[in-house]
Amino acid sequence: MKRSIQFAAVAMLAAAGMAMTPGCQNVGRRDTTDRTVSSTVMYDRPYVATRDSEWLQTQTSTTRNRLPKGTRAYFADTPTTAEWQQARVEGQGVVWVHPADFAREAR
Repeated sequence: MKRSIQFAAVAMLAAAGMAMTPGCQNVGRRDTTDRTVSSTVMYDRPYVATRDSEWLQTQTSTTRNRLPKGTRAYFADTPTTAEWQQARVEGQGVVWVHPADFAREAR
């Protein structure tokens, strides 16, 4: 009986020690758990507005801003047939635009 109690105590001590071990791996200068994940989307496909259009800050925004013909925008993918698509517009950053109003920039 005494031997089984000793074995159980040692097993519990070992289990507690192993449970605390993973927490120590994130201590120090390399701990990046509090940082936000940055976007890896590359807006690198140049397109030009073929007519006056609009842009929104967010997809649910009600304020529409004017986007003049000839404005350059960079899409992450080929413009779709959707009503709104994200693009990086010069001077505005990444905003929502009407993809049908853009054509591939001739270089």
